[in-house]
Amino acid sequence: MSKKALPAAGIVIFGQYVLVRVGGMVSNAEPLKLFSLFNYLNAGTIVSSGAMPINELLIVIAVGIIALVGALYIFQKRELAY
Repeated sequence: MSKKALPAAGIVIFGQYVLVRVGGMVSNAEPLKLFSLFNYLNAGTIVSSGAMPINELLIVIAVGIIALVGALYIFQKRELAY
């Protein structure tokens, strides 16, 4: 794995976590929660409602597909031979 990829992934994950926490504590910052995947598919909401929120599931799937396509595009351009 690249020396840059692991810290970048950690920063993205930590940044999304911070967005959800700050958005939950400060009412003016609540729109920040929409930019974090931790905001979607909350287990507590699924258990309490007894149903899977399809719109949130579609958002998470769409982000995953976009990330996959982006990764495939980037790795096709790289020369991976030693």
